[in-house]
Amino acid sequence: MNKGFYFILVSVKKLRGMLDRMKWLRSEVISFVVFIALTIVSILELFEVIKNQEVTMIAVGKEVLPFLVGLIGAFISFLKLFFSYRLDLHLTPNPKISTDDLVLPIDFQLDEFEIDYQKNTQAIIYNPKVNLLLNDAKNTIVLQEDSFDIHPVARKNLIYLFRKMPDFSSETFDQTKVRLTQELTESLLRSTKSINVQKTSYYRDRLSNSLANYKLVQNRHVILNLRDEFLNPQNNEVLPLNESKLSNQLGASTLLVTGDKKIVFLMQGKGTNENKKRWAPSGSGSFDFVRPTSGQLFTDYCLEQAKRELREESNIEEKDIKKIAICGFGRYIYRNGKPEIFCLATTDRESSEIKIRLKEWDYQDKSKINALELPETQNKTNLLLGLKGAMDHLNQITSRVPSGNREEESVSGPLYWNVKFAYEYVQSLSEESLASFFDW
Repeated sequence: MNKGFYFILVSVKKLRGMLDRMKWLRSEVISFVVFIALTIVSILELFEVIKNQEVTMIAVGKEVLPFLVGLIGAFISFLKLFFSYRLDLHLTPNPKISTDDLVLPIDFQLDEFEIDYQKNTQAIIYNPKVNLLLNDAKNTIVLQEDSFDIHPVARKNLIYLFRKMPDFSSETFDQTKVRLTQELTESLLRSTKSINVQKTSYYRDRLSNSLANYKLVQNRHVILNLRDEFLNPQNNEVLPLNESKLSNQLGASTLLVTGDKKIVFLMQGKGTNENKKRWAPSGSGSFDFVRPTSGQLFTDYCLEQAKRELREESNIEEKDIKKIAICGFGRYIYRNGKPEIFCLATTDRESSEIKIRLKEWDYQDKSKINALELPETQNKTNLLLGLKGAMDHLNQITSRVPSGNREEESVSGPLYWNVKFAYEYVQSLSEESLASFFDW
């Protein structure tokens, strides 16, 4: 039954992915349909001529010509849609970003931004001050009216990119997402200025942040290198979000502490495009687009999205989430600056009750759920010891993997940083605040 359901799940995703591609390639699809229609109409008209015994060279010629035009046009459109091989185009991988070469702009340095990396395979830019301010920030969220669009060169070569980019599997489908359009800084969070977001989508992320890991080369000339939208090509400085022309869809990762005092980790499934077969937070994913309400706080909007991901992936209900707080923010270097919110949450549900929803089977490995115990005595010192032990445990797993072998990496960067930021957040709180949060 499980195999049957999994087959249906994958098939539905593939069908949806195909339909979404057709939406993006609507002009090519319309062209194909028009030529097919012309061919069919010409055949019917030809049969009508024969049926009425009006077979003359002129009469037949009038119908054969549009038939041939339709047939040839449909054939060419079909080849373009399904068998498009551009011998003049190539995708060449960009070098992996080395944290030794990456430069933080002077504004970032003055604001005390830092770079943290996990065995130099995944790295993040973050600001400890921002992390501690974010949960209590009073900035409202404002939606820009225009939507993000991909680079014209990428749009011109959609068919090739859909077929050749490793980040596009047959199961990859499109969804409307949320783009963060400005950098979160200490000065911004200490003010009451609004934080702007924009509508984007999952395909736009693939065709910008993911495409930035490649150069598009035509006849030995680079015609598109979106890495320049994350790192200034002149000096390798990181571009702030308000200058970057990538999708930069905002996501959330949440660490869940259960009623039996355990931290839950999930294993990413083989159907996901990110961190496949690696341990990940209890809930993680990009924000689905929901129009912000008037005057809504940015933090409240983020927490709603984080709770949705946590409910979907850990199979708990809204009422089961007792407390949730934002403990960090960063930009993934390996995703060319994609922003992420990190949260810490509690539930009365026990770790044994955490299951993977049926619709998430392709994204999460339902047979692998890890739960690390926290010390039984509940106080700040022991909680910090427990989180420090979790970080040590993750480092031990990572150290068993050959350096640079990303395919065998067992711990995702998002999980490691989620634990790290939760540790620093707990460290900043008083004993009374922690007792209230964890209901000690």
